[in-house]
Amino acid sequence: MKTLKALVILAVIFCLVGPLLLLCETAIVGTAAKTQVIPITLLAIFFFAYSYVSMQIQKRLLEQESKILPTFYLAVKMIRLLLCVGFLLVYGVLFRESIAMFAANLVVFYVIAVVYMSLYFIQQEKRSVVKHEAV
Repeated sequence: MKTLKALVILAVIFCLVGPLLLLCETAIVGTAAKTQVIPITLLAIFFFAYSYVSMQIQKRLLEQESKILPTFYLAVKMIRLLLCVGFLLVYGVLFRESIAMFAANLVVFYVIAVVYMSLYFIQQEKRSVVKHEAV
């Protein structure tokens, strides 16, 4: 149930950030920012799905008391970073004229996801340690 609560909070954050980003971009560049509606939506979906998968893998590793958790945490962050760089490159090749707006959106979603998932992983790790000390 804790994972569901964390996912709902993350979904709410992403649902609030998307329109705020679009509003800021519209204020800065005008109606040209409307081309970012679909990319913002896809970024939110990607980061949410990636976070969900990461939470499920971490949950299983904690249950198994795996020794590879530090490697998992590093891998999750590296894979997310490499995927973001890949998205940026592909978007740049396809839509060169609006790459700056996309890059700004990508950075915002990336930072939110990294901070939120780091806090979530720390919280789950502490709960796991306390649970094992009680046993």
